[in-house]
Amino acid sequence: MLENRASSMCRFAGCVTMAIVAFLAGCGDSVSGTYEGQGGDKIEFDGSKVYVTMSPAPTLAGEYEVDGNKVILKVAGQSLVLTKNGDTLEGGPFGQTYTKAGKSASTSGGTSANASGNAEGIYVVNMGTESISIELGANGRAVMTMNGGVPDVMEGQYRVKGNTVSITVNDQTNDFRLVGDTLEGGLGGMTLRFTKQ
Repeated sequence: MLENRASSMCRFAGCVTMAIVAFLAGCGDSVSGTYEGQGGDKIEFDGSKVYVTMSPAPTLAGEYEVDGNKVILKVAGQSLVLTKNGDTLEGGPFGQTYTKAGKSASTSGGTSANASGNAEGIYVVNMGTESISIELGANGRAVMTMNGGVPDVMEGQYRVKGNTVSITVNDQTNDFRLVGDTLEGGLGGMTLRFTKQ
């Protein structure tokens, strides 16, 4: 059931991914932190990872390279190039400019859950009118809720080893990487980034 629901979200996300690819075609010396566009769109650089959010799509994770003032994003199997101009990233067919915001994601503060091995809490990823929440409770109890019309609630277990959180629901185990207040991992063939609430 989880795989079918995640698959249906992935089909939706696939269409949105193509919009991201089309939008971003066309990011400088060194890049870090968050660059914000219009309507909640943003590009976040965290170490060697990049996270692209185009509302209402889910946040997609990828990698990037810097070549002079060109930043090459590798997201959803596509290479995308933007131009860095000071504190902005420019380009793409819609001509949107992303402006650097406050602190980078890697220095945003908050509790470093993976330092103590304590992953307890509620983590959420929003995908337009739908969302997925993962509640990691005491004694290894996990509750995954997919909200989109009628909520679909599934219970299971989780375990933490280092910065890996393995969540088992309906006899299916998915591994997530715990980084500060985020969980990053795959559901239905798509990498998602959940943020602790």
